[in-house]
Amino acid sequence: VDKTADFRLNCRTMYLNPVFRFLYWHMNFHTEHHMYAAVPCYNLHRLHDAIKHDLPATANGLAETWRQMIEVQRRQSLEPGFQYEPPLPGAGKPGVTSPESTSTMPPCDPASDGPGVDDAYPNRLWECTVCGFVYAERLGLPDEGILPGTAWADISSDWVCPDCGTRKADFQMVEILFAKKNLRA
Repeated sequence: VDKTADFRLNCRTMYLNPVFRFLYWHMNFHTEHHMYAAVPCYNLHRLHDAIKHDLPATANGLAETWRQMIEVQRRQSLEPGFQYEPPLPGAGKPGVTSPESTSTMPPCDPASDGPGVDDAYPNRLWECTVCGFVYAERLGLPDEGILPGTAWADISSDWVCPDCGTRKADFQMVEILFAKKNLRA
């Protein structure tokens, strides 16, 4: 799904046998890799076991994964605005990933992603050079008490990265500039 910060909706995990998993550098656990970037690749299967109850159903093998991807591409060629949204546990029928369960997501306007967020807020993103976590000034981090529109410079120096735990003072954030029409939350 475009324009979503939920990696469960825009990444895919698949089960592979141990040989293919090794050759694939354990990146068959791609959703987990993006959700918890600091976890070493050889521990992603353990992470998957710990959080699989909260992930979309996992395809078993390359053939099943490719069948799903080909079906989504076929549907997108017939319906240009179609976006596949994997069902999440607790939202309808958990574990169903058949093409019949797909839905069309409404377009997302980057300036209206949340309450009180409008064009007055900055559109700058800051990426942690340690783990890849991205802080969007426009969105803030409400779960951590950082309101939408809070500039990076206004965040306390004792703040820690929610993904890797590194303090703000111990690493550098790199500004990422996007045209407003290309900004994805």
